Amino acid sequence: MPALIFPMGLVILSWLLLFLLFSGLGFAVLGWLRQPLDSGLVWLDGFWLGWALSLGLLQLWHLAFAVNDAAFALFALAGLPGLWMQRRQAAAILRRLPRHLPFLLLFALLLLWMANRAIDMPIAFDTGFRDIQAVMWIDSYPAVPGLNNLFSSLALNHSVYLYDALLDLALWSGRSYHIATGLLLMAFLAYGLWAALQLYRQQSADGLRWSWVAAMMTLPCILFYTARPRGAITHYLSDVTVDLIGFLTLIYLLDFLQGSLQPSPANPRARRYLILRLAVL
Repeated sequence: MPALIFPMGLVILSWLLLFLLFSGLGFAVLGWLRQPLDSGLVWLDGFWLGWALSLGLLQLWHLAFAVNDAAFALFALAGLPGLWMQRRQAAAILRRLPRHLPFLLLFALLLLWMANRAIDMPIAFDTGFRDIQAVMWIDSYPAVPGLNNLFSSLALNHSVYLYDALLDLALWSGRSYHIATGLLLMAFLAYGLWAALQLYRQQSADGLRWSWVAAMMTLPCILFYTARPRGAITHYLSDVTVDLIGFLTLIYLLDFLQGSLQPSPANPRARRYLILRLAVL
């Protein structure tokens, strides 16, 4: 057991730092959408919007440059201003966390379990057949015309490989499969657990959010991706990422539709944010 503590701690620390990095990028998007950082859910929105923004920027970056350590350094520097500008709002959200003790305990236990699963070796067939090689190419070279002629599977345009290559640095050089998919699962787990607890506490149907039901129903999928024998949390394959983005798109769409169907018109700025965050994602 002691031998597991150090690698699991490194995984959790890496997830935390990367969550902050993508959140910093997302806070810039929140500012552009004129959405204040006033809750943990908006912070999670910031993470996903920052992650989506990074994929768009990496598409352009990779046309001319490899997605290597230099790219990561630039993205980290780009995320710092957003974190600094929202430091007071973020600190206020963190100070409120102790009020949600059931959420914290459940999340902490599941986070430890996910970190334990994340230090396992990848055993999915496609990870060894194609994915690791594709990430290594992206990490070493800009987009390579004619790569299909060398090996046809390397020509598949999985945008998530750019994200995987971005995390392929330092301690995780050649091994970012230990943290890449797990970071996304961890962020979505937080969303699903929060929604489940909100539904448990809900006293009447008047305040019920459709998106809470959808988010709670994704929890079995998150746990399955983490626990399944073929190691979904430790592979580069795009399936899990595509599913998570599909779930999140549905949640955002339900929020927008429910706001649109309310008898009294919602705050125009709030409704604008609901549709624009969906468009950015």
